[in-house]
Amino acid sequence: YGFVFRACLFANNATGFSGDNNNGPYKYFYNCTFADNTTALYRGSNSWAPVYYLKNCLLVRNGTAVSLTSGPSMAYLVRFYANGWFGNTKNVSLTNWQNESGCSGFGRGAYLGPQYYADPKLDAAGRPQAGSPVIGLGVDLSDDSVESVSVDLYGAPWNGVYDFGCVKATAPAAAKLDEVYVATTGDDANSGASEDAAKRTVSAAL
Repeated sequence: YGFVFRACLFANNATGFSGDNNNGPYKYFYNCTFADNTTALYRGSNSWAPVYYLKNCLLVRNGTAVSLTSGPSMAYLVRFYANGWFGNTKNVSLTNWQNESGCSGFGRGAYLGPQYYADPKLDAAGRPQAGSPVIGLGVDLSDDSVESVSVDLYGAPWNGVYDFGCVKATAPAAAKLDEVYVATTGDDANSGASEDAAKRTVSAAL
């Protein structure tokens, strides 16, 4: 089948994910969030480059949502199920992507489910906040024919009700790790609470 990416966050990259020539036949993105990338997804330049399947994904605030360099006749190799789009500079919607890619007449299955274009109201951890329109919009992936998705990025169970994106709306906030300072001039007997009280080794800081 290729590779399945479940509840992954692709953020703040030049390219969130790049599938170039002969880089495997299929790529499944289930409950993934692509945010603040120059290009969220790049699809390679020939017919053997990977087929992309997107389900319950969010494409948010990217420069380009999906870069299709293989030409309009290969548009069917990117298949969109239920997903959310918002705030992308280019490819602001599926229809816009089809038109900008020159493939509006070559869909051939590219559109396989409803797309949504409202602000998902994500917090800093990528979690839909109260009132987000993407809560509960996802398709059920608990028994997907390729790969099931049972938990979000932080391990919270979906329990049959799926949001868009990699973090469940009701998931607890990610635990904040303590900051411990380490320096070659430090001392493991120190607290590690500041630069002046740095520990000497990483093992002592853990």
